[in-house]
Amino acid sequence: MYGRLTGRRLPFFNKAPEEGMKVSALCGGTNGLHLEGSICGIPCLMLVDTGANVSLVRTDLAQKLKKNFIYTAPNIPLKTATGEKAEIHGKLDAAI
Repeated sequence: MYGRLTGRRLPFFNKAPEEGMKVSALCGGTNGLHLEGSICGIPCLMLVDTGANVSLVRTDLAQKLKKNFIYTAPNIPLKTATGEKAEIHGKLDAAI
């Protein structure tokens, strides 16, 4: 399935490519590139943002992952690219 990548390891992860990974995108659309994945075993759709310094998760997903919080965030405002306010709940230690 992976052709020349079969059996090779990714140098930065030291892991073989995973089988069954699904990638979907709308060419020229505004939806971006999404991957089907999971965070701590909870299935979710992930937006690939190559310019991001941090990854954000929806509030409902964060509530399910509360046991993985490293710390609860202080009341610090965050604005999205559209200028909307987003609430920070905390930082997670999560396997994706």
